[in-house]
Amino acid sequence: MSLQEQQQYWYKQHLQSLQKLKQQQKNEKAKASKLPGGDQPLTTSSPPHLHPWSLQKGTPTTTSQRAPPLPLQRSPR
Repeated sequence: MSLQEQQQYWYKQHLQSLQKLKQQQKNEKAKASKLPGGDQPLTTSSPPHLHPWSLQKGTPTTTSQRAPPLPLQRSPR
């Protein structure tokens, strides 16, 4: 298989994948619009995003453990 044939094959596969994805999104959007309450599907709420460094095992985070806020720097006028 020549390089050009490989590129054409890859392009064809990629195009088919994009078309499938686009059709799936279209189907999901159509399904969501049929749900009560508008466009968005009814889902359970996910827990808030937590940064890995905000949780330390065994020690609760308190205000005294947090770093002090950085001072604001004013730009010269």
